[in-house]
Parts: sequence; C-alpha cells; structure tokens
Amino acid sequence: MKNCCWQLVVVFLLFWQNGVAQAPDEGWFNISSNTVKGAYQHKVLGADLQGYYVYQSSGRERVIEKYSYNNALVYAHKIPLDDRSIEIEELLVRRNDVVVFFSIFNGSLLKHGLFYMILPHQGEPGKPVILMDMNQVSNRARSFFRITPNDDLSGFSAMHENQHRPDETMLEIAFFDARIQPVTNTRLILPMTSERHEISRVTHDDRYNLYIMMRSMQKDKKISDPERVSFKIVKIDRFSLKADELKLGSSVHFLSSMQLGFDRLNKRIKLAGFYSDKDRAPLSGVVLANIQPDSFYFDTIGYSKFDSEFASKIQSYKSSKKEKELTDYFLGDLIIRDDGGVVLLGESNYQTNQTYVQYSQGFPIYREIIYYHYDEIIMASVNPNGGLDWRQIIPKKQTSVTPSPFFSYLAFAAGTQLHIIFNEEGRSKTAVMLYSISNTGAVTPRSLLNSDAADAMIVPADARIVSPNTILIPANKRKKKGVFRLTFDGE
Repeated sequence: MKNCCWQLVVVFLLFWQNGVAQAPDEGWFNISSNTVKGAYQHKVLGADLQGYYVYQSSGRERVIEKYSYNNALVYAHKIPLDDRSIEIEELLVRRNDVVVFFSIFNGSLLKHGLFYMILPHQGEPGKPVILMDMNQVSNRARSFFRITPNDDLSGFSAMHENQHRPDETMLEIAFFDARIQPVTNTRLILPMTSERHEISRVTHDDRYNLYIMMRSMQKDKKISDPERVSFKIVKIDRFSLKADELKLGSSVHFLSSMQLGFDRLNKRIKLAGFYSDKDRAPLSGVVLANIQPDSFYFDTIGYSKFDSEFASKIQSYKSSKKEKELTDYFLGDLIIRDDGGVVLLGESNYQTNQTYVQYSQGFPIYREIIYYHYDEIIMASVNPNGGLDWRQIIPKKQTSVTPSPFFSYLAFAAGTQLHIIFNEEGRSKTAVMLYSISNTGAVTPRSLLNSDAADAMIVPADARIVSPNTILIPANKRKKKGVFRLTFDGE
C-alpha cells in the first residue's frame, strides 16, 4: 500500500552518493484504548502535515483514528457496519479528506464487495458506498482486491481477483478519477488448464497504466525443467483497455522469486529477483530486466552469478536449517536506485515440524507442532545492466508456533542509506534492531533502545512511510499500544 502525504510521492529510492549512517531521531506516540474496547489490532494507514491515521479493530468494532503529532486524538470514526469479515484494503490521503477502502465477504450470498468511506478533515464522515460488487465468490481465500492510487491523487485503479473455478481465474479491473467516478473497466480471464498463474504484484507507470506481475507454472513440464516456471507481466492501458503481455523465462536458470517496480526517475518498469542453477538448490545469482513502458519491450535483461565466497555463505545458512528441504526466500519491495539499478531483499521463510509424545494412562498421545521461521535476509545491489555491485547477509533468527505479526522485517531507504528494522528476542528482553546499509554495502548495526522504545515490540507489516525521511511503526510496549517514530537525516 502506498499513501500520499501533503501531495508528496513516497517511494523507495536510494541515492547513489557516499554517506555515513547516523542514529535516527526516535519518538513514541500513545494510542487511545478508549475508542475501541478490547482492540487487538492497530496499524498505521497514512499521514499528512497535521497528523497520522491509525486503524484499530476488536473483531466487531473497527475505527479509523487521526492523531496530531503532539499525541492528541483528533477524531475517531467507526465503520458503521457490523461484520467480522471486514478487511481494510487501502487508505488514500487527499487534500481535504481521506478515503478508506474496505471489503466485506458474504459466504451465504457468494458475494465479495469493495466499499469506500470519505472522512473529511473536518465534519462528519460519509456513509459507506459500494464500489465493486462481485458475485459467485465461493472461497474467500481465493478472492482479493488490490487498490493502486495515482501518485498525483488524480484517481486510482481497483482490481478484483477471483479463482471461481479450478481451471480459471477472473480479473475485474476498473479505473477511477479523483471524484471516485468510473473511467473505464475491463475483464480478463486467466485460463488455468495448462498453466497455473499466481498474481503477486501490481503497479502503475507515470501515465497510470496498470501492470500485473504473475508467476506462471506449466503443468506439463517436469520440476527439473527450468522452463517450467516463468514470470509474466500484463499491461492494461487505462483508456483503451488494451492488454499486452511480456514473459521472462530461462532455459538455463531456475527463476525462484521475482519482484516488480516502476523507476520514476528513469521511466522504466523493473522486473528483478533471484535465480538458482538447479531445482531446489540455494540461490545462485540475480537477474534484472528493464522494460520500456511505451513500447512494452525488454530494453535489457542481465544475469549475474554470486561469487563462490558468497555462494558458500548462502549454502552454510541452508545447511544449518533443521530440515534440509527447500528454504524459500521471499522478496520484499524493490529498492530502486537513482541510477536505474535496484537493491533486492530476500528473507528466508520456512516451516519445520516436531512431534511430541505424551502418555495418558499408559497410552501414547502424539502431538505435532509447526514452527514458522523468519531468518536471514539476503541483500544484493544490482546495477542498471544487471551486474552485481555488492551483496550482504543480515543475520536474523525468529521462530514462532503461529504466524506472528511481530516477526519478519521492514525496509526503508532514506538518502544514501537503506535501513532494515526488526525485533530481536534475547534471553531477558526484546530489542528493536536497526541495520543501516550504505550504497557500498557497508553495514552498521545498532539497537534502538532509548527510554521511549525500551521493551517495545514493533509490528513490521503494519508500518507506513510518511515522508522521505520518516517511518511510523505500530508497536506494543509493556502491553500498551503505540506508534514508534523513526526519522533519519536523509544523507
């Protein structure tokens, strides 16, 4: 989700000059516990010059709150619908109001709807209005909405993805103007008979055409065939609705994971990720493809292999896992360099099982526990031609018996520094760790433990970048909810 604040476009951008990592300025904001009784979730949705927006939920009640930067509650508006299936999809900050998008699923009616509410900066909130009313949705786990705002607040696109039957996925796509009025709409059908498509990313170019990235797997090819998996990009023209397709695949390399982004300075679509030389093998290198938006062709496609020393480090991390099965590296958002290169970040995510035996009256009772692991982060800085400038591994080990919102990491590029932030569990207490990486790959670790942040645990997935130098992170401190602020010098 990308939020606009005071008409400023916030993007991941790493400037390519020398710089030294400085300690960030830290702050703590308390979140009210009176607006929603029993609230178990709070997340930052966006910000403007006057304050920041927080979503709180108790499962039944859902509230959008605005706080000033001196920690005063400006307003708290409830979503006036009593439905446990409500999910917040996006919040768009505009000059005179904010627009909150949320979805509701009704299994008995086979419906999945996308709604919006307008919350003016002053005055009463508007009523919920349905934006997309989708029918024949039988499985909530296979139905998704994706909102992509225009950077200049001139409108947005909305897409609904629904695999309504095993051999077909349907995409409903609509473009809206700043008044939330429909401009154009179209429907795409993705056949799943011979290929399986998994949509993982959507983005806009500077003309606000829509780009959809999907991982495609050919069902008739063997696992040992590198051509079995490829990545496709579908471009939808926002006015003509013409659909074009590009495919990136290899007959030599196994493309393991890819990410999509738009380079606004150099006006190129970026498709970048990792590859392996063998199936189910450790990562071998990086790939970067540059796409010209107008012609929609590949300008360049570059592959770079990791050196033997770094490849051995990756192998050692893989060998240290409890189970010698495939360790997936999940790519975060592309960090786009100002020279047209990218920085890749891949986190090691995997699961292990352990069986315990307990005896009751002499009879064994077996209990299996699944452990979720969020481990090391592999980083690679790739130049515009696909060459490898530097590579690093950020050590991290996090384990939970349930998928935890306190685990994984967040990345934030400010000036010449890239910052990685995550919780690190110690024997006595939890620390919030900050790793700052320069544009040459030099790493500076530090613990964020001033008096305000002591004993806090952050929620990385619910953080929001609110200016080029500031990020707001939901956190819990001594069982109290709050927002942790980090402001970097931007040098």
